[in-house]
Amino acid sequence: MRRSRDPAAGIRLTISMKRVQKGQFGYVACQKKLSMLITIISFGICLGIFTAGLIITGDRKNVFTIVAVLGCLPAAKAMVNAIMFMRAGGCSESAHESIEKAMDQGMTGLYDLYMTSYQENYAISHLVVTGNSVTGLTEDPGCDLSAAEKHVAEHLGVDGFKDVTVKIHTNVDAYAQRLVRIAKLSDEHASRIPAMAETLKAISL
Repeated sequence: MRRSRDPAAGIRLTISMKRVQKGQFGYVACQKKLSMLITIISFGICLGIFTAGLIITGDRKNVFTIVAVLGCLPAAKAMVNAIMFMRAGGCSESAHESIEKAMDQGMTGLYDLYMTSYQENYAISHLVVTGNSVTGLTEDPGCDLSAAEKHVAEHLGVDGFKDVTVKIHTNVDAYAQRLVRIAKLSDEHASRIPAMAETLKAISL
C-alpha cells in the first residue's frame, strides 16, 4: 500500500535548506556550516582528481596532478573563508529574543555582522539603522567599541553618509531600551536607510 505524502514535510525541508541571507539572524551559524562543507568538498575533489590520475597513469607526474594542484587554490580560499566564519560570533538566542521584543516593525535591523579591517575585526550582534544614526550591540567582550564605531562611521562617510552618529552597546537590556526610544523618534532621512544598510552589509563578512 502506497503511503500518503505529507505536504508539510516537504515545506519544512525546503525551509530548513533555505540559505540565511546576510543581515538575518543565524547568518553566521549558517555560513560556518556552508563554508566548511564547501572547503571539504573542494579539497575532496582535488584529492579525487589526484588519485584518479595516479591510478590511471601509475605516476604522479601527469596532467591530473596539475589540475588537482590548481584546484587547491580555490579550495584554500574556501578554507580561509571557513576559518574567518569559525572565528566570527553571531547574535545569541537570548539577545535575539530581547531585540525582537523591542524592535518596531518599521525599523531596519541587521543581525550577525562580522566586520573586518586591517587592524582588527568587530563582531556585531545587531545593528539598527536610521537616517542619521547607527545603533548596535556587540556581545564580544574583547571588541574595541570606539574603534568599531569609527570603522562604521568612516565607511558610511565614504559612501556619502557623513553626518551619521554611531553608537555600539555591550549591554543587551540597555540596547533594547534604546531601540524602544528610537522607534518613537521621527526620521526625516528615512529614504537613505536602505542604502546605508547595504553599505553595512558590504563591509561585513
